[in-house]
Amino acid sequence: MNRRIRHLGLTMVFGCLFLSSSIIHARETNIGDQYPSVARSVRALGMGNAFLTMRGRRTTDMFYNPATLHDLKPSWRFSAFGNDVGFSQKLIPMVKDLFDLSDDLKNSATDDGDINVFKTFFNKHVGEFQSVDYALTLFSMGRKDWGVALLTDSRTTVSMRNRAFPNFELHTNSDGIVAIGRSIGLFYDDLVLGALVKGIYRFQLDKIVTIGDILGGELGSIIGFDQWKRAFGIGGDIGARYAIPILWSVNPVIAVTYQDVAHTRFFAGDSGIDKTRNSLNAAIGIHPRLGDYELSVEAGASQLTDKRDIWTRLHAGAELRFPTFAATTLSVRGGTNQGYPTGGFSLEWPVATLDFAFYGEEKGVVKRVGANYKYAAAFNFYF
Repeated sequence: MNRRIRHLGLTMVFGCLFLSSSIIHARETNIGDQYPSVARSVRALGMGNAFLTMRGRRTTDMFYNPATLHDLKPSWRFSAFGNDVGFSQKLIPMVKDLFDLSDDLKNSATDDGDINVFKTFFNKHVGEFQSVDYALTLFSMGRKDWGVALLTDSRTTVSMRNRAFPNFELHTNSDGIVAIGRSIGLFYDDLVLGALVKGIYRFQLDKIVTIGDILGGELGSIIGFDQWKRAFGIGGDIGARYAIPILWSVNPVIAVTYQDVAHTRFFAGDSGIDKTRNSLNAAIGIHPRLGDYELSVEAGASQLTDKRDIWTRLHAGAELRFPTFAATTLSVRGGTNQGYPTGGFSLEWPVATLDFAFYGEEKGVVKRVGANYKYAAAFNFYF
């Protein structure tokens, strides 16, 4: 066996795991999907991923509830090359250990030595669950009741939760998305209905990589390009938001969305790509004005059509928006996502926004296992 080639292959696979988000998945692993399935918002994550009753401020808010398009201004607003990045709290120390692992393997003279080196690394990180998210909004435009967006959305997740065997699970999902949304207000705008159609070109990989795969030089057959699954799918979301005509001082609002109606199925490519399961979501919120300040508080549940632990469905949070000062508007947020704490803030200017969030999300698929704590940031331009 050529040790140089083997070590190069090991370095490449870990580079793919942590520095790339353009691979794919195919449901061998025990890694769940995210909510919503595409275009998660850093603003929403800061307030517990609760966003259904919120007023829309950006075109991409339609991926939570297409009814938010009714809140946009009458004139068209455009955005291009907006970046959203998220990564696990302990990802950077693991990446450092990966470089050390590569050096230790180079210094190992035998296969038994390689195995011991890898086991040492695995035992140090066993039980960890790491992920990297990256979204690029290539272009979006919106005006009252209309929205169009073209973006990419990628997520790479690595799990070493299986303590019995020295292997790891790799789940990557990368989408190119074009979406068109429409909303309409009824009954003096107390009721707003919205719909969203999205075309998705998806790449997926979902593999369990063992120490034998790494040391046996079989990485190409495990995660090589010929293993990538790719296909095109069309999905649809619908949403409704109703401002309850009572307690005007606190402005109570209820909302319901049904995402990926009838499941988003993929075709005209590799039929092995999983469908995106539909998700029924509901929330209630209050949105009082406190002088020049705007307060929003929301609590809700997602993925009500799935059989899962109630804690994994729950989202709640609050946002306080301060008056504009020196052309800058500050918003601060806090909440709980699937039972784990979240927080964040935004700075908004006439031509750009900066969002930051710290949040926990569930590592389990159908029941509560533990939190994966992550940082997320987004920067968007407008014109």
